[in-house]
Amino acid sequence: MGWFGNVFVLPDDTSGQAAGEELLFQSAAVTTGLYGTAGTLDGWKEAAALAVGNSRLTFALCLAFAGPLLRLTGTEGGGFSLEGDSSCGKTTALHLAASVWGGPAHVRTWRATDNGLEGVAALHNDGLLILDEIGQVGGKVLAEAAYMLANGSGKTRAGKESALRRSQTWRLLFLSSGEVGLADKLNECGLRSRAGQEVRLAGVPVSREHIARLHGLPDAAALSDSLKAIAATHYGHAGRAFLDCLTRDVDRARAEALRLLEQWTASLLTACPDADGQVKRVARRFALGAAAGILARDQAGVLPENMDVGMAVNACFKAWLEERGGAGASEDAAILAQVRLFIEQHGASRFQDMDTEQTHGVINRVGFRRKADGMTEYIILSEAFRSEVVKSFSHRRAAAVLRAAGWLRVSEAKNTTKRDLPELGRVRCYVVVLPPDE
Repeated sequence: MGWFGNVFVLPDDTSGQAAGEELLFQSAAVTTGLYGTAGTLDGWKEAAALAVGNSRLTFALCLAFAGPLLRLTGTEGGGFSLEGDSSCGKTTALHLAASVWGGPAHVRTWRATDNGLEGVAALHNDGLLILDEIGQVGGKVLAEAAYMLANGSGKTRAGKESALRRSQTWRLLFLSSGEVGLADKLNECGLRSRAGQEVRLAGVPVSREHIARLHGLPDAAALSDSLKAIAATHYGHAGRAFLDCLTRDVDRARAEALRLLEQWTASLLTACPDADGQVKRVARRFALGAAAGILARDQAGVLPENMDVGMAVNACFKAWLEERGGAGASEDAAILAQVRLFIEQHGASRFQDMDTEQTHGVINRVGFRRKADGMTEYIILSEAFRSEVVKSFSHRRAAAVLRAAGWLRVSEAKNTTKRDLPELGRVRCYVVVLPPDE
């Protein structure tokens, strides 16, 4: 599936010229219905018209056209997750995006193992893989799948003679939905999300208020029902029309896609000039959606002329950024959150009170506490700081983050300071003072 030179290969058709060769798709996998067509393109455009003015629906449509631009622009793969309560339009957005390429079979569920996802991913090479209901997948599988799908390579396995079998590879975007996000899903299983996973699967919050335009229909439910009905009747034509546009002049399409990609990446980042590398990577993926939507609207003519692609992508990017907690490094924010949580949970039980000269009742002590300058100092013993308070992070980085945030009291160049402690004498420790919780 996908690009072969300047030709784009689908199971039953190819777009572009193959220099006198005939290209055919051959696979042992069943692809019946995955890229099927039904109804008409004009009929499908009625669904696209209902997405106008609704940022999440418009964004999902733009992503549907973005897969073929990955190779043309050299952009890395990755995913987006539409996150929110039930009946807020998440699944409707997925079905609308799926109808660009095929029928209901194009929407799959997360109820699969990572091994099964490899074969599914290969069938969506240079396209969009749509996975509904993230709540159906186990946390461990999700943690691995976030890396695997974005990195574009399956596991390396041994064959019958112990020789390495060729692993499957792909290049794709994936769009997911669920009531919980990546971090919350992993927390359910006692796992902590990593910055690399959060970069590869960016969560976009969705709520009923994001259905802003009803287009004459009585309510959001009626709009959703109409979209699903149209998407189930007319599908598969818009993606092929988009490919025909790209392959008429691939070099021209590449140049225009790159121009739009750079333009929109810069535009999105104007709101956060101090963005770290993680934010810049995700911003580029959002910008690819903008580039695809604009090409589908202005060049291929499959999206409505009055569809404000820029508004939708910008709104979704800002929502992701706000949900993330800003443009700084996410691991730094995670360190601060973990330290605050530890002290909130154990401040009275695992820190010996020096003001009352407490001598008993502290089980598994990690340090001491006392009042100083109207604030409570938490004096954390070095080994406890490493093994419990900031576990799973580098203790050096954690100390540097706490110091930069003004949470760490120091009297010299080092992040630790010497204190006279009951029973222990003068020892080096970390002195933390929590700021007010904003």
